[in-house]
Amino acid sequence: MQISPDRAQKVIAACCVLYNYLMTNSTPTYCPDGYADTFNPDGELVEGSWRSNIPSDSCFLSTSTLRTRAGRSAGKAKFVRDCIKNYVNSEVGAVPWQNQRVFGVPNS
Repeated sequence: MQISPDRAQKVIAACCVLYNYLMTNSTPTYCPDGYADTFNPDGELVEGSWRSNIPSDSCFLSTSTLRTRAGRSAGKAKFVRDCIKNYVNSEVGAVPWQNQRVFGVPNS
C-alpha cells in the first residue's frame, strides 16, 4: 500500500472488522461450511477446502510449515521470501523507479 504506516494500520483493521462481520452474519454466502480453516475441540487445525484451489506453482505455504526454531527462519519461509524477491526483481514484477530508489541506478 502506498499510504502512511498509520493509515495502513487503520485500513487493515477495517478489513479485519469487515471480515469478522461477514463471517458472523453472512457465513453461508460469504464462506460456505468447510471452506475456511477451523479448529476442532482439541485445538487442532482442520484445513478448509479453500486449500484445494491453490495453484501448483504458488509460493503459498500453510502457516504450520513456517514455524521457526531457536529464532531462525524456517527453510520454507526463506523459500517464500525468495519467490517474492525473484518476482519483484523480474521484468514482470518490477516497477520503473525501484532500481533508482534502492540502488541509485538511473532508469534505463
